[in-house]
Amino acid sequence: MKQFERYLRNTPPSCLRGFKLKKGKFARDYGDEADTTSSVWQIACRCGSSEGKFLGHPLKDYDDEYDDPDFISPLKFECNKCKAITPILDTDKHGYHADLDRREGEDDGGSCKIRGKGKPKEYVCPDCGKNIFKIKAGFVFWNLSELEESFEDRWEDLFMVFICKCKCVGCGEVVEPTDFGKL
Repeated sequence: MKQFERYLRNTPPSCLRGFKLKKGKFARDYGDEADTTSSVWQIACRCGSSEGKFLGHPLKDYDDEYDDPDFISPLKFECNKCKAITPILDTDKHGYHADLDRREGEDDGGSCKIRGKGKPKEYVCPDCGKNIFKIKAGFVFWNLSELEESFEDRWEDLFMVFICKCKCVGCGEVVEPTDFGKL
């Protein structure tokens, strides 16, 4: 089990393949419960810059009763240096249930309940109003013993939770612009 857990902590999910990655960590370990682990990655553009815009779709644009600034997928990073736009996460394609559907040959557009459409919008720091961030992406894996026994490969794509922490370059505030659990 320790070797499997080490594999998950050190292997980035395929949704991050467009980035230069460096192992990161959050102040809190999200994989500290029994049979659970997590991995965290500091993302950077292929050009090397780790500063950019966080793009996605405001949930309040899709739910009239919702007023928080949370974004839904697809999520992207726009490099502040070279302006390249790189996907971070699409809940129709990434996470446990979307990956399970793909493994079983189902291609019905994923398991997410709501997904953004059209041109993504920029996330803005709620403290200072700036829009340039350094981004860490975190992934939590549950039921490790079941994952190891039930699947033969690509375990890193079977994450249950996606956590995104964006550090504002303008004021240093760390914000969490998404809330994706039970993917």
